[in-house]
Amino acid sequence: MLKKLFDFVYIKQSQLAAIFLSLLSLLIYLQNDHPNVHALQGFVAEIVSPIKYPIIFLEEMAVTKKQNRIMSERLIHLSVEASKYNSLQEENRRLKELIGFRESSPFQLVPAQILSRNISQELNSILIDVGQKQGVKLYDPVISVDGIVGKTFSVYENSTIVELLTGPQFRISVMIKPTEATGILQWIGANQFIINDIPNTVLVE
Repeated sequence: MLKKLFDFVYIKQSQLAAIFLSLLSLLIYLQNDHPNVHALQGFVAEIVSPIKYPIIFLEEMAVTKKQNRIMSERLIHLSVEASKYNSLQEENRRLKELIGFRESSPFQLVPAQILSRNISQELNSILIDVGQKQGVKLYDPVISVDGIVGKTFSVYENSTIVELLTGPQFRISVMIKPTEATGILQWIGANQFIINDIPNTVLVE
């Protein structure tokens, strides 16, 4: 209802302005002290009063609406900036971990980025952006800060297909501490693994 009234006032603003100017002229005329003028002043006041307050109300509504829009834009801007800041903080933390991991690792590591996922229908795999030119060899282990990721399956000049640890055909030799017994690690689903082929002479708890 209020929106329709506001739209009406906005569309008819020229006509309303003309009416307002006419009333203003009449009010100036009513400044005269003649008794008839006083009577006319009372009559005009009764007509103008009901019109004046809705106009003031609509003006206040327009100001409030503008202020709300400005506040909403500021909140959206602050939300975007906060999201960017959190992303940068997380990226910075991750980079520090990677740098520390590379410096402390006893292995000669080749950094790589993932180009795509599940490129083979037969394997749970990823494609990375390093290959033979960067020193990658077939069946090399692929690791991250969190541990082993998989092993290289097909090595090309500048890219490599990596078979992931969670692939149904993936097998890898592991050592169990503190007994140093060896076995074959296999993923069995639901974030669970099993180690097969452990020598019967070794006690593993």
